[in-house]
Amino acid sequence: MSGAATRRAMVAALAATAALWPAGTQARPAAPASCAAGRPASAAVAQRLRDVLATRRARFEHTLDGVTPASRRAAGAQYATAVEAYVYGFPIIMVRRTIARFPRNLMVSISRLAGASTRSIVAPNHDTLYSIGQLDLTAGPIVIQTAPTGGRYSVLQLTDGFTNAAAYLGDGAAAATGETAVVVPPGYAGDLPAEVRVIRPATRLLWLLGRTLATADPADQAAATALLRGYSVTPLADWLAGARNAPLTLADFPAAQDPVVAPTGLAFFDELGADLGADPPPAPDACAIRAFATVGIGAGRTPSTLPTGTTATALRAAAADGRAVIDALVGAVAPGRHGAWTRTPTDIARFGTDYVGRAVVARVGLGANTVDKALYPNTRTDDRGRALNGAHVYRVHFAPGQLPPVRPFWSLTLYDRNVLFYDNPLDRYAIGDRTQGLRRDADGGLTILVSHADPGAARRSNWLPAPSGPFSLYLRLYEPAAAARSGAWRPPDVVRVR
Repeated sequence: MSGAATRRAMVAALAATAALWPAGTQARPAAPASCAAGRPASAAVAQRLRDVLATRRARFEHTLDGVTPASRRAAGAQYATAVEAYVYGFPIIMVRRTIARFPRNLMVSISRLAGASTRSIVAPNHDTLYSIGQLDLTAGPIVIQTAPTGGRYSVLQLTDGFTNAAAYLGDGAAAATGETAVVVPPGYAGDLPAEVRVIRPATRLLWLLGRTLATADPADQAAATALLRGYSVTPLADWLAGARNAPLTLADFPAAQDPVVAPTGLAFFDELGADLGADPPPAPDACAIRAFATVGIGAGRTPSTLPTGTTATALRAAAADGRAVIDALVGAVAPGRHGAWTRTPTDIARFGTDYVGRAVVARVGLGANTVDKALYPNTRTDDRGRALNGAHVYRVHFAPGQLPPVRPFWSLTLYDRNVLFYDNPLDRYAIGDRTQGLRRDADGGLTILVSHADPGAARRSNWLPAPSGPFSLYLRLYEPAAAARSGAWRPPDVVRVR
């Protein structure tokens, strides 16, 4: 593999963070008047979408000169439908563009933990080795094999072309024995091997994301890498002939690439048409797809070829405004906070027809995990709403019996203003249940100090070094207990002590 191809093996993807909000509970509202908007996760989100669309539509209609009032209203309706198509299509385009950066039908693993020199992943974890790849089922089924983990946490996540979690492999009961699964394209009716798990995703194109627990000890990272070499991703025909395609293992993260961006103008809707043609949408999306077709958006359609007129004008304006509409919905989708800490929508990575939630997650955390696999409460402020800054000293105190309720492990990670690790003399980027030398409080609780200044030898064991300026904190809860998913357990306050 060439150097350029190797660099394409890993990408700066927010997916490595998996998700940005913890679990919360929400009631499903009645379906909105326009099925093109889908079914947002809450009445508040649906109302926010209506308000944003109404404001943007009025602004667009005001720009139309020399048309009758009826034509202005008709163009405004076309604009609103096209904006809804943008919200629907943004995650599809972004995930497919991201997947396309990786080697086809090859699993790529990095044999060391991310560190201060890692710049190709935003908000990396310091808990697991990463594996990543593109699965393309166009030519037929792919067989994935995982190995017995010997008690080590390791999981492969498959994300489909609509950003839903299609399957998880290698964890749970499969960790003890290893697992063989055949991933088949939609509509496949051929013969399959017996006694093998069958995964039937909604799309032919899939994103493989793997996380395997490792400590800072180089020997442990080597052991985790050896485990991953026992995995394989092999076309079914080759697998039946006895072949096993082992992962490509890289010694370090490649250099950062330019971020994935959506196309602009009518090219956005052209690409959406191509993507919907390659992987048709699921049946529940039929109503929205029919609505989009009324303005010339859909599978195989190329709105850029539309003759000049109000429809083309409406679509161009919608493409120009679509990103801003999604950004305006970010705050509405997050279902409240635990103090300063964010919370996660419960339907994350299982979006159904929640097109707004899907678009927002694609904007801020593409490749999200389902809430039963991981939660990521995060904050940029202390308990009084003040921005976190290394010029101050902060205390994060877990009361006795109130450590994060998880099955395998948890961590508290600090990032600089660019959501990257802060280079510090201790090479310490996170503190968690596996951190060596942590000192418990007299009552059995745990207090973590966060500051730029070294607190001194007596308190250094529990110190999480911060830059001199702004920073953020992320809790990672792997396989969180029901109390964390429901919100019954809450992250501790981040308290400024001086």
